[in-house]
Amino acid sequence: MVLVQIMLASHSDNTLEKFGETLAKIPEVIEVYLVSGDYDYLLRERLYKIKGVRHSKSSFVLRTLKKADLPLFQA
Repeated sequence: MVLVQIMLASHSDNTLEKFGETLAKIPEVIEVYLVSGDYDYLLRERLYKIKGVRHSKSSFVLRTLKKADLPLFQA
């Protein structure tokens, strides 16, 4: 599994919409988060090759130490 930080070349409404549509069609993309900070998106995926990506930084998951199911707190 790969965690990929994505920076888009453009942030227009049209670009964001088309980027989202592209991601939805790629079965290797498991999860997508719009995030704050230096990058625009964080993807969890198996592989990727997406048009319009200006820059990306990948981190390969070597081992999962903890994974909690939500909700973390019970009322």
